[in-house]
Amino acid sequence: MINKSKNNELKQKFKHTYATQVYPQIKNLEQLRIKCLTLTFFVYILAILFFMYLPIMISHIFTIPNYENKLILILPLSMFGLPALAVFIFLISKISSIYTKSFKKYYNLLAESVGLKWVQGDMAGIPENIKNSKLFLPANKIKYDDIFAGKYKDVSIRITESEIIDDGYQTKNSSESHPPISLFKGVIINFKSNKNIPCTTLIKPKIDFIWHKKLFNYFVVLFWTVFGFAVIIGGIMQLDFMEVIAGLVFFFGFGSWFVYSCFIREIHDKKGLLKIKLEDVKLAKYYNAYSYSQIEGRYLLTTAFIERFMNVSEAFNNYKIRCSYVDNNLVLAIPTRKNMFEIGNLYISLNNPNHIDKLIDEIISILLLVDYFKLDTNTNL
Repeated sequence: MINKSKNNELKQKFKHTYATQVYPQIKNLEQLRIKCLTLTFFVYILAILFFMYLPIMISHIFTIPNYENKLILILPLSMFGLPALAVFIFLISKISSIYTKSFKKYYNLLAESVGLKWVQGDMAGIPENIKNSKLFLPANKIKYDDIFAGKYKDVSIRITESEIIDDGYQTKNSSESHPPISLFKGVIINFKSNKNIPCTTLIKPKIDFIWHKKLFNYFVVLFWTVFGFAVIIGGIMQLDFMEVIAGLVFFFGFGSWFVYSCFIREIHDKKGLLKIKLEDVKLAKYYNAYSYSQIEGRYLLTTAFIERFMNVSEAFNNYKIRCSYVDNNLVLAIPTRKNMFEIGNLYISLNNPNHIDKLIDEIISILLLVDYFKLDTNTNL
């Protein structure tokens, strides 16, 4: 069970650290936020006035008497609306980015308040621990936005704002290249357990839309496969040998690609995994669990672990979290578009108590989960 007094103690500690060490150094950003917000509202007002006045101008043209070439004026005015909208959107995003970039200078200060270090991320290949997690569709790149890393109670922890991207693959015998597909965007938490728990266990949302990310690619490949089959039938009916050959090339070429991409690659990591019967009602409501056996799955799915896992879901208000425990390595993937250490934004004050409380709850939920895997904790087996 999560110790409530310990939870409150951590919360008060982080609140005190923020109030005494963090906020005094970033409070000047509040003035910049107000200036940027005022400028944003000014752009909004200009946009509203512009799009209110544009149809009035167009309707006024129709009232001009004896003017036959009204379309010469109406068409340019009508077409002017789209680029004007793009300009307004650009201005608003630019103002927001000015504040965000200024705030990012203090990320290391915020990370240090919870014992971590901040590093600016970059594009990289998929790490082995992410590949082996069995949580994502096959991909070849990961884009790190921000990386927060350090130790908590002798457990090395790494929190990254990441986007997993697939733009193809390459092996000794084959390769595939296509426009980049974003398979996941959010926070990935990774740490190595200090104690040996001999199991492979996955926890995934009951309704997981990760597969729809590649549906368009699958449709295109399937289309050309069917096209090849139709060409074969047409060639046979017309006794056209060359047409049959061309159809066979399309059918087997795209057909094998389709089978490999849709089935072989996708089910490889799930081979042998069984669905675990969950006794915890709350976990079973939102998630499914998988392992190589019912007994093996119990090694991780203890009452203490489940309580901490659900605590993370509740803190982030997100029941689409994916969790993997493979070779004593835990990976937690939280789909979200918010920044992990974003205490405030253009529309929320840096000293907003509700926003600060939510951030602290999220951090504590992660640390309590890490706390479960340190060496001096009983696994309740």
